[in-house]
Amino acid sequence: MEVEKIDQLIEIIVQNFDEKSNIVFVEKKGKNIWSMLSLMQFEDDMEYWDMPTHIRDISGRKGFLFDISINEGRIVSEIQRFIDEHNLDKRDFSLY
Repeated sequence: MEVEKIDQLIEIIVQNFDEKSNIVFVEKKGKNIWSMLSLMQFEDDMEYWDMPTHIRDISGRKGFLFDISINEGRIVSEIQRFIDEHNLDKRDFSLY
């Protein structure tokens, strides 16, 4: 499992899901922000970079599934880039 913190506000948590997939949770101040990423077309952005993903709910916690063949470091760096481009570390929005 890899956990990357961005400015101590955003955590990217990569966990093995099954033999074919890793699941990634993105949290800001301890709250899952999958819905904000989806609203900003995160899945389309990852598809563009040849890293297709989709949302998966695990016991009420939603995350993004990535093929296990995609390097975890690449996943984290692309998510960091997405966060930086959309200023998610600086935005103040309601977290549900």
